[in-house]
Amino acid sequence: VRTVDAIELNRDGALLELRFRGDGFLYNMVRILTGTLIEVGLGRRRPEEIDDIFGAEEQGSGGSAGAAAGGTEASSGVGCVRAEHLYFSYDPAKPLLRDLNLEAKPGEHIALVGTTGCGKTTLINLLMRFYEVDSGRILVDGTDIRDMSRADLRSRFGMVLQETWLKSGTIRENLLTGRPDATEEQMIEAAKACHAHGFIRRLPLGYDTPIAENGGSLSEGQKQLLCITRIMLRLPPVLILDEATSSIDVRTEQ
Repeated sequence: VRTVDAIELNRDGALLELRFRGDGFLYNMVRILTGTLIEVGLGRRRPEEIDDIFGAEEQGSGGSAGAAAGGTEASSGVGCVRAEHLYFSYDPAKPLLRDLNLEAKPGEHIALVGTTGCGKTTLINLLMRFYEVDSGRILVDGTDIRDMSRADLRSRFGMVLQETWLKSGTIRENLLTGRPDATEEQMIEAAKACHAHGFIRRLPLGYDTPIAENGGSLSEGQKQLLCITRIMLRLPPVLILDEATSSIDVRTEQ
């Protein structure tokens, strides 16, 4: 077992350097230790941020009175999204989006490509109204999103991220999360369209096979297929994929 010669911490408690002497090393134990040190350091460093979160006002519906009362159902949307002269920055001294104009028409496939930090995820956050634009506007099916309730707006979008989310339960329960009233035939049809039906059928209990939270023993590709199937069963007017097929083989992805 190697002994630790020195552990250097910065003022926030985050690990900067480990120096060892001797042969061999209990790698996993030190990895757990360093992770704990970093978490403690971050927690010590940001008490004011925790206060800000607990002290923040609850996010309201954010739409007009009519939108808050009901609004348009997701099924009535056609999925036209348009950004007009969009400006946004997290820090006024560092502009991020400047005079962005974009239109995505129904049936079109739009790819946002760019370096890390160029604003791809920010644009999604603005679409969902997690942030408000500094100037300009975003329209969905011809309506300014500021005139919609957040619930109505977000019901028009389906999003599948690279990091999958599955709850503890059966395959069936996970797939029906977004559309509990779907029939057996509709569920299987969506699974076939997403190439998930084959591996689901081979599971011990098929669609009634229980899985642990976050998918348990399923492969990353299988978990992504389940998440895509869940969204396709709901069929939202606008579908956003953020590296949602990164763990799926090329043939299935195509």
